[in-house]
Amino acid sequence: MTVGYSGQTPATRSVPIPCSQYNEGDQRIYGGTNNAIDFTKVDLVCTVDSSRVRNRWLEAFLPSENQRPKNFPTCIVLLLSRVFKTYPRMMLRQGGLPPFIHPAQLAGQELPIPLANCFSIARMWDGQVRGSETLVREIIRREMNRLHTERRSYDQMTLLAASQAFLIYAIMLFFASDIGDSLVDRQTLINLLEFACDITSTGTMCPAEFSDTRPDWPSWIVASAKRRTLYTMYMLDNLFCSLNSLPYYIAEELESLPAPASKVLWEASRKDVWEKEYNIYLAEWIGGGLTIDELWPVSETGALERRKRVDKWLESVDEFGMMLYAVTLATHGV
Repeated sequence: MTVGYSGQTPATRSVPIPCSQYNEGDQRIYGGTNNAIDFTKVDLVCTVDSSRVRNRWLEAFLPSENQRPKNFPTCIVLLLSRVFKTYPRMMLRQGGLPPFIHPAQLAGQELPIPLANCFSIARMWDGQVRGSETLVREIIRREMNRLHTERRSYDQMTLLAASQAFLIYAIMLFFASDIGDSLVDRQTLINLLEFACDITSTGTMCPAEFSDTRPDWPSWIVASAKRRTLYTMYMLDNLFCSLNSLPYYIAEELESLPAPASKVLWEASRKDVWEKEYNIYLAEWIGGGLTIDELWPVSETGALERRKRVDKWLESVDEFGMMLYAVTLATHGV
């Protein structure tokens, strides 16, 4: 098995889709060889101050005056720990992926190298025998270092794949120790936030999302996957701070980003199905869908209307959106 890049950093390489993850039906639906989704013309705009994302770790030491602190209850620390631990092993199930990786990212016969390696390392991680733990962890660390070093040379889709792979590796090491001590240090989280900075700087929203019109499907897939990846990165960073008694704050820099999309939109495997569902979404959410900051604390003046919008959003979310809501409900009471 090769987990390196042999000194090259192409966007993709011809790598067979692992049979344990995707069957022929999945390949036909999402693209296959002759009908792959074209991600070369993705149109996104940056709405986030990426420098604030990159420097988020400094807030534990130099918080700004307008930062609002938050504190995870013990039940949320346990919830996130239990859920995040399942993400690496999801990659070993047929058709299984962590909820921040869109299946269309793996369509066709060419797999993004960072995710191809991540599938292989996940199998190694799951199958490690007693005495091989140090070797497996060293392979993970080397791959994380490689991804972080080479990230500036990646195109947008490879950068997204690398960010997702790095996140999976961070989760592996976070819960690696049998005695409960994390193998993730502050530098790992700083590097993770640098990935978060990079994916935000290349855009997190489709222009059509500002005008309540339907974007093109490939652009929406990438924007949605980026946002889910970003939210997961932030929750892992919060979890690290909570377990290490470090202060952490509401992510004001992410204000106005859309909350995770509905289950039917995220899981739509054909363009026509997605377009139909998106048209329904636009009709139901005139004036704009729920944004992530609507899950944060609100004054009593606007609380009733906010609850109605959140309830409406909850009617259609998938397990990722429901987990995110559980975190915000227990933390903020929204």
